[in-house]
Amino acid sequence: MLVNSIQRYALVKVGKTVCLPIDPVDRPKIGHVNLLAVVMKADNGFYKIGTKSGVLLQRFMRNQFGSCKNDFISLEDVPDLETSFRASVETDSVTETQDKTQALHV
Repeated sequence: MLVNSIQRYALVKVGKTVCLPIDPVDRPKIGHVNLLAVVMKADNGFYKIGTKSGVLLQRFMRNQFGSCKNDFISLEDVPDLETSFRASVETDSVTETQDKTQALHV
């Protein structure tokens, strides 16, 4: 089982562009399905990932993101500040951010 996991989820090099799936709850009505990011550091199977709006607070395991064939974001594009996943999704959104009051009145 471990061998299958290693074969399916190969290691990703630092500087490689990855895509993080966005949960429908965190995504605006009209928004991207994935968030493009770049691997900043790999340590013991956990990856530190940065986006154009900053470095994400949490660490990700290899099965939580997909590797992109092309490099869309470089390490230089990531500002030196920490941000949450949801804030990064809102910054990258093509439309307005999700209305918090609308989410509460379901």
